[in-house]
Amino acid sequence: MKNKFLTLTIIGVLTTTHPSLPPHFTTIYAHNTTFSFSYQQQNYPHPNPAPNNTIIPLINLFLNILILGCLLYLLLLLADPRGPLSSLIKLNLFKGGRISRVYSELSKEIGQVERKIEFLADRTQRLEETNEKIHAEFNKKIAEIQLSLSEMSSKIIQLKEATDVELSLLQSGNEELKGTTQIQYEYKEIQTQTPQISPQEESEYSSLLKAYRENPNSLFHNAIQVALTKETVEKIMTGSWGGVVEFQEDHRRGDYYVVGDDMGSFYLFLNPDTLFNVQTLTDIINKSKIFQFREGPNKSYMGKDITIIKPALVKQENQYWRLVESGEIEFPVH
Repeated sequence: MKNKFLTLTIIGVLTTTHPSLPPHFTTIYAHNTTFSFSYQQQNYPHPNPAPNNTIIPLINLFLNILILGCLLYLLLLLADPRGPLSSLIKLNLFKGGRISRVYSELSKEIGQVERKIEFLADRTQRLEETNEKIHAEFNKKIAEIQLSLSEMSSKIIQLKEATDVELSLLQSGNEELKGTTQIQYEYKEIQTQTPQISPQEESEYSSLLKAYRENPNSLFHNAIQVALTKETVEKIMTGSWGGVVEFQEDHRRGDYYVVGDDMGSFYLFLNPDTLFNVQTLTDIINKSKIFQFREGPNKSYMGKDITIIKPALVKQENQYWRLVESGEIEFPVH
């Protein structure tokens, strides 16, 4: 308000007293602390011509000094960095720069938010498409499962009907059919209990078996002396061997010999010079089905005193020999 009043005062003095200024000011626009002036000069005589005396020059000189003082005061206000005008200008400039920075930061944040919204919208669309695909695949699998269940139910019904028919035939008192079935069952049981040796199988190892009975040392001249692996013995004793019986070469303490025939097959024989006690024969040899026997031993036997009815069949796998088919032995009758 102080600056505005000072400015208006200077303008009023200039327009009324100073003769060197234009004759007439037409418009004065003022808004806050900024003013716009425009004038139009008209070519008409002054209504009150000044009288020609010595007072007017003094007045003009006083006014000029006053105007110059006011101008110097304004310049001093503007030059003072701590003055009200400088502070006001700096405040306005600071506020304007701060507003610009805030606007710039807000614009960046708005841009980031818009990009995030676009990303989320795209991600949502993809998830919806994936969900639709999964839903369609799930419905397809459900339909396939239902079809499979229907087919299984139909087969179960058919099987039940066939079973009912067979039970009705068995319960109808057909003694001939029952007798034939019983005979067949007994025949199969006898076949299972009695070991069958085909002529072809007998011809494969019969020559080796004959040589073993006559002179074992001559048979084992080119044979491989083997023993059960430590892992196999431990698994047999604990009952976890799983039917896998392996031998490895042992030329000092091997309890068995591996002999090959002309057909490329390999057979396992007992070492005639090894003493087999009851525990070894029962818990190792018979339990692991290396050699099976019908009547267990009641004492220890040398290998040469045990009759080999059928040698065991083995095959080589890397550095080991693995049992393929069990042999059969029997002990002397006292």
